[in-house]
Amino acid sequence: MDTKQIRNTLLLALTALVWGSAFVAQSVGAEHVGPFTFLASRSYLGGIVLLPVIAAMNARSKRSSGVSLLPKSSGDKKRLLLGGISCGFSCFWLPPHSKSVWALPLRQKPVSSPRCMY
Repeated sequence: MDTKQIRNTLLLALTALVWGSAFVAQSVGAEHVGPFTFLASRSYLGGIVLLPVIAAMNARSKRSSGVSLLPKSSGDKKRLLLGGISCGFSCFWLPPHSKSVWALPLRQKPVSSPRCMY
Protein backbone atom coordinates (compact mmCIF):
# COMPACT_ATOMS: atom_id res chain seq x y z
CA MET A 1 0.00 0.00 0.00
CA ASP A 2 1.25 3.43 -0.84
CA THR A 3 1.01 6.38 1.51
CA LYS A 4 -1.81 8.04 -0.42
CA GLN A 5 -4.03 4.98 -0.11
CA ILE A 6 -3.26 4.68 3.62
CA ARG A 7 -4.05 8.37 4.15
CA ASN A 8 -7.34 8.07 2.26
CA THR A 9 -8.31 4.99 4.27
CA LEU A 10 -7.56 6.78 7.54
CA LEU A 11 -9.57 9.83 6.44
CA LEU A 12 -12.49 7.57 5.57
CA ALA A 13 -12.28 5.90 8.99
CA LEU A 14 -12.14 9.33 10.66
CA THR A 15 -15.21 10.42 8.71
CA ALA A 16 -17.10 7.30 9.83
CA LEU A 17 -16.05 7.93 13.44
CA VAL A 18 -17.22 11.55 13.38
CA TRP A 19 -20.46 10.60 11.61
CA GLY A 20 -21.24 7.84 14.11
CA SER A 21 -20.41 9.90 17.19
CA ALA A 22 -22.50 12.80 15.84
CA PHE A 23 -25.48 10.47 15.52
CA VAL A 24 -25.11 9.37 19.14
CA ALA A 25 -24.67 12.96 20.32
CA GLN A 26 -27.74 14.02 18.34
CA SER A 27 -29.84 11.25 19.88
CA VAL A 28 -28.75 12.14 23.42
CA GLY A 29 -28.99 15.90 22.82
CA ALA A 30 -32.55 15.67 21.50
CA GLU A 31 -33.69 14.38 24.88
CA HIS A 32 -32.43 17.46 26.76
CA VAL A 33 -33.02 20.53 24.56
CA GLY A 34 -35.59 21.61 22.01
CA PRO A 35 -35.07 21.12 18.28
CA PHE A 36 -34.42 24.80 17.48
CA THR A 37 -31.89 25.16 20.27
CA PHE A 38 -30.18 21.98 19.15
CA LEU A 39 -29.98 23.07 15.49
CA ALA A 40 -28.77 26.56 16.43
CA SER A 41 -26.02 25.23 18.70
CA ARG A 42 -25.02 22.70 16.06
CA SER A 43 -24.78 25.44 13.41
CA TYR A 44 -22.73 27.72 15.68
CA LEU A 45 -20.40 24.87 16.58
CA GLY A 46 -19.96 24.02 12.89
CA GLY A 47 -19.15 27.65 12.09
CA ILE A 48 -16.59 27.82 14.89
CA VAL A 49 -14.95 24.60 13.67
CA LEU A 50 -14.79 25.95 10.10
CA LEU A 51 -12.96 29.17 11.03
CA PRO A 52 -9.54 27.50 11.51
CA VAL A 53 -10.14 25.37 8.40
CA ILE A 54 -10.78 28.51 6.34
CA ALA A 55 -7.67 30.18 7.77
CA ALA A 56 -5.54 27.11 7.00
CA MET A 57 -6.87 26.83 3.44
CA ASN A 58 -6.25 30.54 2.87
CA ALA A 59 -2.67 30.27 4.16
CA ARG A 60 -2.07 27.21 1.98
CA SER A 61 -3.43 29.00 -1.09
CA LYS A 62 -1.21 32.02 -0.39
CA ARG A 63 1.86 29.81 -0.08
CA SER A 64 1.20 27.77 -3.22
CA SER A 65 -0.14 30.37 -5.65
CA GLY A 66 0.25 33.70 -3.87
CA VAL A 67 -3.49 34.40 -4.13
CA SER A 68 -5.75 34.88 -1.11
CA LEU A 69 -9.11 33.11 -1.05
CA LEU A 70 -10.71 35.84 1.07
CA PRO A 71 -12.39 38.83 -0.59
CA LYS A 72 -10.20 41.93 -0.69
CA SER A 73 -12.38 44.78 -1.93
CA SER A 74 -15.44 46.10 -0.16
CA GLY A 75 -17.51 45.32 -3.28
CA ASP A 76 -16.52 41.67 -3.10
CA LYS A 77 -17.37 41.57 0.60
CA LYS A 78 -20.78 43.14 -0.06
CA ARG A 79 -21.56 40.65 -2.86
CA LEU A 80 -20.49 37.75 -0.64
CA LEU A 81 -22.66 39.00 2.24
CA LEU A 82 -25.65 39.59 -0.05
CA GLY A 83 -25.30 36.10 -1.54
CA GLY A 84 -25.10 34.50 1.90
CA ILE A 85 -28.13 36.40 3.15
CA SER A 86 -30.07 35.48 -0.01
CA CYS A 87 -29.27 31.79 0.43
CA GLY A 88 -30.21 31.94 4.10
CA PHE A 89 -33.54 33.62 3.42
CA SER A 90 -34.38 31.20 0.61
CA CYS A 91 -33.78 28.28 2.96
CA PHE A 92 -35.86 29.97 5.65
CA TRP A 93 -38.78 31.11 3.52
CA LEU A 94 -39.09 27.95 1.41
CA PRO A 95 -39.49 25.08 3.87
CA PRO A 96 -39.61 21.56 2.40
CA HIS A 97 -43.29 21.16 3.35
CA SER A 98 -44.59 24.21 1.52
CA LYS A 99 -46.75 23.77 -1.55
CA SER A 100 -45.81 27.08 -3.12
CA VAL A 101 -45.17 27.34 -6.84
CA TRP A 102 -43.45 30.08 -8.76
CA ALA A 103 -44.75 31.07 -12.18
CA LEU A 104 -42.28 32.47 -14.65
CA PRO A 105 -43.63 35.48 -16.58
CA LEU A 106 -42.91 33.96 -20.02
CA ARG A 107 -44.43 30.56 -19.33
CA GLN A 108 -47.96 29.46 -18.55
CA LYS A 109 -46.95 26.35 -16.63
CA PRO A 110 -45.97 26.93 -12.95
CA VAL A 111 -42.53 25.82 -11.86
CA SER A 112 -42.01 24.34 -8.40
CA SER A 113 -39.73 26.30 -6.13
CA PRO A 114 -36.31 25.02 -4.99
CA ARG A 115 -36.22 23.67 -1.46
CA CYS A 116 -33.47 23.28 1.12
CA MET A 117 -33.12 19.87 2.68
CA TYR A 118 -32.74 20.15 6.44
